[in-house]
Amino acid sequence: MSIYRDGSIDHYTYYPTVRSNILLIRDIDQVNNLHELCITIQDVALPANRLLRILRDVGLGESVWPSVERLQFNIIDYYGDTQVWLDEDCQPEDMVALNDYLSCALPSLREISFQGTSARHQYGHIPINQLIVERLYGPNPLRTLHVDSGSVVEICHPQGKRQHAPIAIERLSLGCIHDMSELGFDSVRASTLVELTLNDVPADGIWNYFVADGAPSSLDGKLVFSFLQVLQLGFDSPEDDDHLRHGSRSPLRNSPLDASAVVEDSRSYKRPTSLATPLFPVLTRLDISNFPGDYQQLLSLFAASPISKLALNDISFNIPDNLDLSQLTCLSSLNVRCTDDEMSFNDASYVTGCLSYMLATTGTRLVHLNSVIYVPDDFQFRINAPPAFTHNLGKLMLVDNIAIDDVKLLLAQLPNLRILHAFIHLKYLISSADELVEACRRADAVQPLMPLSTSLRSLIVCGRTSSIYNCREDPLVVATTKDRFNRAILLELICCLPSLVDLQLVCNSLDSVRESIDTLVESGVASERIGHLRYLQPRALEH
Repeated sequence: MSIYRDGSIDHYTYYPTVRSNILLIRDIDQVNNLHELCITIQDVALPANRLLRILRDVGLGESVWPSVERLQFNIIDYYGDTQVWLDEDCQPEDMVALNDYLSCALPSLREISFQGTSARHQYGHIPINQLIVERLYGPNPLRTLHVDSGSVVEICHPQGKRQHAPIAIERLSLGCIHDMSELGFDSVRASTLVELTLNDVPADGIWNYFVADGAPSSLDGKLVFSFLQVLQLGFDSPEDDDHLRHGSRSPLRNSPLDASAVVEDSRSYKRPTSLATPLFPVLTRLDISNFPGDYQQLLSLFAASPISKLALNDISFNIPDNLDLSQLTCLSSLNVRCTDDEMSFNDASYVTGCLSYMLATTGTRLVHLNSVIYVPDDFQFRINAPPAFTHNLGKLMLVDNIAIDDVKLLLAQLPNLRILHAFIHLKYLISSADELVEACRRADAVQPLMPLSTSLRSLIVCGRTSSIYNCREDPLVVATTKDRFNRAILLELICCLPSLVDLQLVCNSLDSVRESIDTLVESGVASERIGHLRYLQPRALEH
């Protein structure tokens, strides 16, 4: 069900538009076949008593929903004042009544997901906190809990008795939660976790909320995450520094977020205060975002873990250009992102040096590389990679504004590449299908079109030309420019990939792409070399 504010209702209206299919599900006798309930409150301030009234009006509590195991509760995009209702509308008993109502209607919950970009501004705490705690400590405890409050604010602790016993849960995801006590519990058993995500958390003391509870979690006083396979750590983003606005690389030296400034020996993020260094014996995937300290020291925590997938994301360009990954002996997939969404990075030596050093220390194991580093249009992409890497790599994603000539060089070096996803920069475009045919005829006359790769099966191309981004305000011009770009990509790249079976392009309509392909094939130009185009079925990539 969706509760939202339409164009005729202001922030102070207590009766927003409500859309729900609950009554329909009951009418067609599908109550026992519903597995997920989603409640979304958008662009409207809604006190607990008003929300409870709406849930009653749509008939949620008139039936027990025994098959519903997942609840999604979203409060999004509210941009009014932090409080817009009267004090008498904010009674603790209303929040209790709301949680009791949901608890009675949904007796079989095993997963709860709460997303609230403004929840703690409106309610002072997580509005379904009572329900969460009840199900965490109930006879059939939750398997999955996702809570993201959207922003860190001063919070009021929830109503009801706070639980001190550690929770046991398989999948836990917390965002902007600096103190688990605000959720009604103090700690989590390390031994039960299979997946753990912590976003917007401070670097110091991150392991202090996890406890060992006997063998095998406690081994010689160590904190052992016995079954944890996926770990995602997103640390507090740096303050707004000049080096971020200007796109220059600065590793935040002498900043309060530098590891040496947080703690002298960096132990606060390497170990909890009461136990030895944590262990991750079955961890296979590790994602790290915006770590403010020493990446090499942090990765040393996982030297004994069988990590096959590593992702590093840093908007402050704090990833060292000599990061040694040799200690991760099972690594096969590397994802590196050094940028924010609004900034182009200009230090070419850092880009190539950082990636080259990482690749040189991964040995012969890496088969998937995903690099996201936005660079200027005239940037020349060069990586000094060991032969073993170039021979083994099967999947490559480069969101780096790569020149078409560099793409061709890369393909020549990667004999077993099967999947390529690239943001490609072109210096020229082709205006029409007829112009494409003539350009192909001229190019083939100068030098016959030869295969750039005989292994590539899937190609995803996103265009980056200045003309596309200079005409954002005119949709028609943007669409035309994308069509012209795709014709040029057909000539420069796709015609020379005879093994290609899957093609995805950014376009408003596939008709123009198909017309260009059909016109080129029917022209007979280089027919023995571009015959594969006849069987290609391009797909549109949303962008």
